[in-house]
Amino acid sequence: MSNFLFICTAFAPKNVIGSVRPTKIAKYLVREGHEITVVMPELPPDEPRDELLMTEEMARVRFLSVPYGGAYHRIRGRYRQGAGREAGAGSSGGASPLRQLARFFYGLYSEAAWARRAKKLLAQNKPDAPFDAVFSTYPNVGTHWVAAHVRRRGQARRWVADFRDPMVYDWQNGLQRRLNRRLQSAVERRCDAAVIVSRDAMEKFSVSGRAGKLRWIPNGFDPEDLAGLADAGIEPAPHPGMERRLVLSYAGGLYGGKRDLTALFSALRGLMDEGLLPRDSLLFQYAGGDEGVLRGFAEAAGLGDSLSCLGRVPRAKALKMQRESDAVVVCSHNSRQDRGIMTGKAYEALMLGRPVITLVNGDLAGSELGNMMKDVNAGAVYEEAERAAGVEALRAFLLRLYRQKTGKGRTAQEMDEEKKSEYAYDRIARKMLSLMTGGAS
Repeated sequence: MSNFLFICTAFAPKNVIGSVRPTKIAKYLVREGHEITVVMPELPPDEPRDELLMTEEMARVRFLSVPYGGAYHRIRGRYRQGAGREAGAGSSGGASPLRQLARFFYGLYSEAAWARRAKKLLAQNKPDAPFDAVFSTYPNVGTHWVAAHVRRRGQARRWVADFRDPMVYDWQNGLQRRLNRRLQSAVERRCDAAVIVSRDAMEKFSVSGRAGKLRWIPNGFDPEDLAGLADAGIEPAPHPGMERRLVLSYAGGLYGGKRDLTALFSALRGLMDEGLLPRDSLLFQYAGGDEGVLRGFAEAAGLGDSLSCLGRVPRAKALKMQRESDAVVVCSHNSRQDRGIMTGKAYEALMLGRPVITLVNGDLAGSELGNMMKDVNAGAVYEEAERAAGVEALRAFLLRLYRQKTGKGRTAQEMDEEKKSEYAYDRIARKMLSLMTGGAS
């Protein structure tokens, strides 16, 4: 069996979507008998915990915690509060270019300081033999810096850099984009393999692509989380008349309005205006920190009173809310600037086995996310770039859901289970294991 080093900024029990991928890969590697050591930032006492991630395999993982420092957490907390106020006002939530640049450079400084502490800790806890591979995940870039150090020092035989998403986007200001390109290219040159979760985004990894190092290994879901939901005993908040209402749910961020639900609320309002959907037949449940943005979308369609907002909650509670709904809403974007955005929430929606309404904003049709959802037959896909055809299909799907709910008491999902199973984390972990041990993925 092999011995692997994981370097992550998000890992169990941290309650963010970014924790899921590395944690689930580690879980299934441990189950196969491999040894895992995880280097991750120290979690503050008040940081939310995701108990679903804390399976029995995690008790067999060796954890090394590295603090970011008190100043980092104070500044991060102020940033979150400011972003929340901006988003709540219905704006884009975007900071000025100067403030964006200040945050970027402070982020690099924080990552460098964290990487120094991590290298020191690893030197103090050096194993008897080199790790078979070091696996680093982005964000943040400090994880790759530590992995490069470990690989260069011969403390690991291979280095797999799991980017998930590119570091370089056209919306970034010129200086930030140039610096991120240099940082990303340096990692691509030095690693033994680079991994990306989106095929459409592979074009942004030219260095590792030319060297034959680039691999596509998607995000996914763990079906065993469903059993964890049952064990947790979490029940959604009761609402009067839920059995007579179409219950839609959304969990996660709206990025200051970049993830735009306007088309969905407009379609619902149009059906109501035509008398096809009773005015009081909708309940829209939300778990996340962008209530102000969501309320702006709903109120623009006159549907503000249909909202039920839970705020930021543990992942288990958000999943339970979605599991008990009639359809799960997933939103992302696809544009000429940003192609191949594959939100991790989409895979959780597949796991839940409820009909999925996928909204893709942006000026480029044929999104990778939309194509995946169509391939799995998850539900309705609306792409802003194909607005005319998309609106009619969305309206028809919503009406069918409502008639199923009122006729049978439950909406029906019709996913292709075999295609869906391709995104289960036990399969994804096997692909990653092959890459980490030097085989073909």
